[in-house]
Amino acid sequence: MPLALFVLLAVGGVAAVTWVLQTAGREILLDQSRKQLKIHNQALIARLESTVNSVSATAYALAATASTMPRDADLLTATVPKLLQDGNAGSIIAGGGVWPEPYAFDPARERCSFFWGRSADGRLRFYDDYNDPGNPPYFRAEWYAPAVIQTSVRAYWSRAYLDPYSREPMTTCTVPYFRDGKLAGVVTVDVKLTCMSGIIRDLIPSQWGYAFLLDRAGRFITYPSGRIRGTTGEAEDADPAAGPMKLKLGETTCGQVFPPLQGLLDDYRAHEQTALPPAGVDTVADLQVRLLEAVEDLSPREAGLIAAEFETTGNRDDRATVFREQDHDPVNAGQTYLTMAEVPGAHWILMTAVDRDWVLAPVMHLSHHLLVALLAPMVL
Repeated sequence: MPLALFVLLAVGGVAAVTWVLQTAGREILLDQSRKQLKIHNQALIARLESTVNSVSATAYALAATASTMPRDADLLTATVPKLLQDGNAGSIIAGGGVWPEPYAFDPARERCSFFWGRSADGRLRFYDDYNDPGNPPYFRAEWYAPAVIQTSVRAYWSRAYLDPYSREPMTTCTVPYFRDGKLAGVVTVDVKLTCMSGIIRDLIPSQWGYAFLLDRAGRFITYPSGRIRGTTGEAEDADPAAGPMKLKLGETTCGQVFPPLQGLLDDYRAHEQTALPPAGVDTVADLQVRLLEAVEDLSPREAGLIAAEFETTGNRDDRATVFREQDHDPVNAGQTYLTMAEVPGAHWILMTAVDRDWVLAPVMHLSHHLLVALLAPMVL
């Protein structure tokens, strides 16, 4: 065979192999990456759902106690802390309590809550601040009012927030309780946001990416394992105009630090509306109005999300994981493959990101070896 023809065939073979690897090979690897991410997401979501269920079980037990126990402040004070300490969720519980409806526990008192928060030494400390008439009424808080407005009796998980009295970043599981068939109040179990980070770190291999949790409105429940560009990565108060934004667990949203993520989250949440039955659309609008009237600091957007959750029918636990390609990642500054999936019950969004170069590294590695194998005879 003439040398020129051999060279031409060899070059053509190299080009063909490279093209196949960069197209079909790339798609095969992406498909495998999706499957691997789905497996990791399912494992992580199962772990998070187990935590949600454990906390909810504590809240239901507390509601059953509050609905049957005599209206005795001393008895409540002796019983509630023990319930918060017991059970599988005790280690992650930041506090909790019993919150009667106005004048329901004591006809002479509009506010008569029994709340305990965990102090720095790990003990549950009683706080009476929520009963101070000078403070906002607890029955208008976002963790209270939606639980009594919802169309069925089930655990309601609040937004992520910083408790004004214990100063602990948390989210709250709320369950209403009843006496003689009438609403008597709610019980709450608070979860430390910092505990969620440990769960994610245990299940996400750091070499291939990172993960973080958002609440229904996009507030950070946990941070990515790396520092987000344009921020300090610290949960402290700061003036954004003075320098990089300082992240605040329970307050900072993904849209504030990386707007494209908020767009992806909004697209994902749009599924809530498509899952509604025709009659449910009007019901959601009515619930949204009621929520805005009942809660002091609730935006129309968040009220709509909560109302949609109340009316969504069917098995929402089987919603597919969304897979997106993301340019200019906020953590590693490169290209990543991002997945989003919902944690059942709490309506948190789990986001995981895998570095594109890590996913496609096998293609580049194989391409290099094939090029060497094909070109070596030409050189020799």
